[in-house]
Amino acid sequence: MDAHEVVKEEHGFFELGIDSLMAVELRGKLQAALGANTPVSVAEIFNYPNIKQLADFLAERIGLEGLEQQKKKEMTTHVVLG
Repeated sequence: MDAHEVVKEEHGFFELGIDSLMAVELRGKLQAALGANTPVSVAEIFNYPNIKQLADFLAERIGLEGLEQQKKKEMTTHVVLG
């Protein structure tokens, strides 16, 4: 996958080629983006099988349930693609 390719939020992490090592890297990027007060585990990444479900979970965890869907999509896509 090209780093500039747009990722659809419905694509599964396994479909995107994310393995356990990449999940650890993703966890680090998510924690850096969300701040130290919002821990994210690798297990949580795999509990939510795609970008949309993980973004919804994280938005709820940090209290952003009312955030527009587009904003959540942009935040998660940016973190995933780096």
